[in-house]
Amino acid sequence: MFIYCQIALEAARALDDKDCWEQLGEVALLQGNHQVVEMAYQRTKNFDKLSFLYLITGNLEKLRKMMKIGELISLSTL
Repeated sequence: MFIYCQIALEAARALDDKDCWEQLGEVALLQGNHQVVEMAYQRTKNFDKLSFLYLITGNLEKLRKMMKIGELISLSTL
């Protein structure tokens, strides 16, 4: 199954289509491939799911970084 995920990842990069990235993220999540899930969430700007992924995988460093970026964005829109 790993090889198919790699092929799908290469295709998603080549196509650079939001729907393709979303589908890849769903399949990668089912397979437990959180690195590909993270990449898919980043490419689709799905920050809610990305934050939750960081939380459940215990990646608090990236979660903190996302919080800081979110704070900077909200401050710049004031």
